[in-house]
Amino acid sequence: MVLYSGDWMADAACKSPGKPWNPKFLEAIGVEMGLARQDYCRNICESCPVYLDCHRWVFFTRPDPSAHMFAAGLTYRQRRRWRHYCEDHGRPVELPPACGTISRYIAVECRCDDCKRAAGEAVDGEQQQT
Repeated sequence: MVLYSGDWMADAACKSPGKPWNPKFLEAIGVEMGLARQDYCRNICESCPVYLDCHRWVFFTRPDPSAHMFAAGLTYRQRRRWRHYCEDHGRPVELPPACGTISRYIAVECRCDDCKRAAGEAVDGEQQQT
């Protein structure tokens, strides 16, 4: 059942010429699988003018319309993790914490360099206090 739809997709940064999220395109330009691809896609999402529309589409359309794809700045696994985190803590599904924070590292299990750095600094800070 689709709960959210719209014409916003035409304005998505990932649909812009030269930036489609098609895996074959990413392979052709040399973006490897794994964290490098996630970082590449996340950068596209961060500058997207319709990020909030994408977030609504991905989180409020069932089943997840972008299953197993990168959307709204998250992998499918991260979106699933964020849904469970919100449900477990009695929170509505809202925007996940920003990249580069310990909150995102924990709640979404984001392992980009910025989130790993934030988690490392938090651990270092705790070790220094003891």
